[in-house]
Amino acid sequence: MTAVKDKPSLELDTVDSNFGDYAVKAYNNDITPFDRVMGVFIISCGYDQHTALKYTEQIHKEGQSVCYWGSEKRCKTIVEDFTKIGVKAEVIQEK
Repeated sequence: MTAVKDKPSLELDTVDSNFGDYAVKAYNNDITPFDRVMGVFIISCGYDQHTALKYTEQIHKEGQSVCYWGSEKRCKTIVEDFTKIGVKAEVIQEK
């Protein structure tokens, strides 16, 4: 498994999502407010406010971010939650 090499380095080395064979990649848009994106990170991913803000900022600045690792089922649920707020996201398989 190579999830660690794909982890962003923005003070996110202690992210507590369960590492797994799948990950969520989310993409920036110019419509969805920061607080809604942070809400998905806090409620769906279980991240604290600081981590949620860092991932939201990373998506905004870089245009995308691999932001959660776990089981395929859990990642699909998180992608659905992002989609509900208008954020494009996808499940990617880690190899």
